[in-house]
Amino acid sequence: MGRGKSKGRGKGRKTKKRVERKRGGRKSRSKNKPSSTKKERTSKSNRRWIQRAIKRPGELKRWLKRNAKKIEKLTGEKPFTKSGEVNTNALKKLRKTEFYEKLPTFRKQEINFAITAEKFRKG
Repeated sequence: MGRGKSKGRGKGRKTKKRVERKRGGRKSRSKNKPSSTKKERTSKSNRRWIQRAIKRPGELKRWLKRNAKKIEKLTGEKPFTKSGEVNTNALKKLRKTEFYEKLPTFRKQEINFAITAEKFRKG
């Protein structure tokens, strides 16, 4: 009767250890190691961080096109400028509406990021 318990218990331990090894832990930084150089910090992958940050490219624009009339009615402004860019002033006004509160979290994040990204361009 005791053998059944030990078989199951042993298997579970091995798989847990394997999983922990694969995940790895946070590597501690050596105190003697010099800090990264400027060339390393501006590698191609680091320069394009914003593209990786956007999970669904173009999703906000598609949503704005679908809901353009509703947004214009709520905010008093068109969601797009004459040149076709997203009108961040309309998005800022949209954030103050009850409609915004009912939106899913990822849509709110997209709206907030669009407003933040506009600041990057200006700055």
